[in-house]
Parts: sequence; C-alpha cells; structure tokens
Amino acid sequence: MQQGGLADVAEHVHGSLHLPERLRRLTDENAQAIICSAAWGHLTRCCQFDDGTRQLAEIMYKDALGKHGCLDMEDLQFEVEFLTRDKASQSSFTFACHLTSTIRIRVSWDPFDPDWIASAANADLAQVMIDTQHLIHIQLKNEQKWAKVVEIRDEGKLVRVRTENRETFMMETEGQDPTTGYPTLREAIQRTSPTLVRLSQLTEPNRIYGTEERKPGKRKIGWAQAICPLRARLQELKTINLLPEKWDDILEDELIELKSGEQACMATRPRLIQAGYTILDSIPRIQKGSGTRFYCPALKGVDSKTQERVSRWIQLLHTHPAHLHAIDTKDASAPKQRDPGIKPLEGMTMSKLADKYTVKRNKIRNQCTLLRGQVENGVVFFLDKIEETIRACDNLLLT
Repeated sequence: MQQGGLADVAEHVHGSLHLPERLRRLTDENAQAIICSAAWGHLTRCCQFDDGTRQLAEIMYKDALGKHGCLDMEDLQFEVEFLTRDKASQSSFTFACHLTSTIRIRVSWDPFDPDWIASAANADLAQVMIDTQHLIHIQLKNEQKWAKVVEIRDEGKLVRVRTENRETFMMETEGQDPTTGYPTLREAIQRTSPTLVRLSQLTEPNRIYGTEERKPGKRKIGWAQAICPLRARLQELKTINLLPEKWDDILEDELIELKSGEQACMATRPRLIQAGYTILDSIPRIQKGSGTRFYCPALKGVDSKTQERVSRWIQLLHTHPAHLHAIDTKDASAPKQRDPGIKPLEGMTMSKLADKYTVKRNKIRNQCTLLRGQVENGVVFFLDKIEETIRACDNLLLT
C-alpha cells in the first residue's frame, strides 16, 4: 500500500473510532473519570464485535504501538504520560491511555490476544466449540432454538450446526452474513453468552486470570516503562525550574544531562528497536567498577557521540534499583559481555585483549596517516569513519 493510501486509511479509522469532540474536551476530574470509562468501554466494544470495527481498530492499535515504539497497551500508557493532550488525542488508543494517566490508574489489556474470541482464528474457535459442546441460542424458522457446532468446513470459515431437534444447517464463522439470515458463529456466541470473551473460559473454566502476568519474567517490559523514572525526573525538574527559590546549579546540571540524554535516546530508540533491541533487557552490558552497566550498542546511522550520550543516560537507571527490580530487569546478574551472543575468548584476560587491541589500532592508524596524502577526497571520508570507530573503541576500552 502506498504511503498516501495508508494515511487515508489511518484518518478514516481515527474518525470511525473516536468519541465526540465535546466529550474529549472535558477537563473536570470527575468528568475525566467518566469519559475514561466510556473511552475504554468504546474501544472494548470496537475490538470485540465482528462488524468491521475490529479490523479498523487493529490497524489503529498497531499504528499507535509502532509510532511510539511500544510493545503493548500497558507500555503505551507509560509513553503517553509524556505527551500533550493534543498529541495524545491523535489516536483513540493513545487518548484512552492519556485518560488513565490523568486519573492515575493503569489498565492491563491486550485487545488482540489470540485467546479473545473476537481475535481467535476461525478454525481454533470452531474446534473449541466442538470440543466443549457449548450451546448457542439462534433463531431458526422464526423459532428460538439451542444448537451446537458439529463440523468444520473450509478451514473454519464455515461450520455445521445442529439443533436439539437434529436439524442441521451451515453458518459462517465471522463477518456479516446477509444471505442466509443466520447470525455468524461469533455473533451467536456474543448474544448467547455476553460475558464469554475468552476461549480459555471454555477450555479452562476454573482458571483465575491475572496470576500468570504477575509472575517474574512472564511479561516483557517495553522501553517506555523501563525509562519512565528518568523522564519523570526530567518533568519534575522542569516544574522546579519555575520556582527560583528552589533552584541551584546542581539541579541545573542534572536538568541539562537528563534533557540531552532523553533527546538522544528518543531519537535512537527507533533504531534500537529496528536492530532487535525491543526492550531494555535486550541491550548489552559492560563491566564498570564493581558491577555491570547498560550501554547502547553500535547502530547504523548513530554516531559514536550520540551512542555515548545514550549509554550515559540509560546508565542513570542503575540509580533506581527498586525500579529495575520491579520490572524484573537483569542488573548485576546480567552476562558480563560486550555484545549479546559473543562468547569470551578462552584464556583471554582484559589486559591481554587491551594489549592486542592497542597493537592492531596503532597499525591501522599509521596506515590511515600514510594514505591521507595519496588518496582522493572520497576515500578520505572513509578514513575519517575509521578514525571515528577507533575513538569509539578507545572510549569503550576505558569504561
């Protein structure tokens, strides 16, 4: 799809799912609580009912996560805390997250989890209905009857349904079916059992929800939640800055450091995610002093100066050990290596490695010096890049 076409779709989806402007502009705290409930309820209905809005909602959901570099809805709520109301209002999902931030609550919800009946694959849903023999209530020949699914056809797109009187007929699994007069299977389930929203409610009727998500290491923590303390501290300093009697040079230095670091990290984060570093826990560690520290890996399109600034900024998270523990991020126990997947050389100490590096570096640097007076300008550019890489390696060796 072309860029213009995608923009048109996004604009259409945005208009289809948004609440009225007069409601979104309410600012009173009680009104915010009311509109928050309405906004989340509205999104829930859009994501559950199989009338086309679910597909539109999924487009907008993925667009919001991708635009802000978030893993899921909970991660998005942390990111939206630092957006203005106008920016958050550009998407129904970010606006709903903005409302939870305003009234200081968190919502744990994955709208397109395969366990939801609205999101489950057709064949999976039909098979569960056969296995559990769950009854649905439908209208057949102007009579209300109970029926159950007995056969799957066309990879789950169609199912054969049989009533208690042994009458059988074909029913579509999803979408709208204007031809037969029968509801689709998903629609019949929703009408018969309004509180039945997960497949596991059928397959595991005694399951208690929420306990799995709370287990350590069960859920991945996205960048937005991981770096939240640093961004929150920056917001706090900006507020204190408005009070001259509480301001001093130490706070000024901290403000400058956090501000420049945040700008560098926000600019670098898309490249980190693109390179596969989708969460804080996935980035490499370096040995520094008595413990390990996060550092920003080398990335295409990110110069060494920015890389170093991002590293210094995310290393400030080590001053928030309670936060790192709360989000189950490996800290001192992290592998002490300079890049994921690289095994340490057998019998190689850091001092030996530094000596070998120094010899190789000096040879390369001498060769570059000799070449500079003999090559064209285009080659000089690459020699400068080599020097830049050498400086980055020198800095890494010193950490």
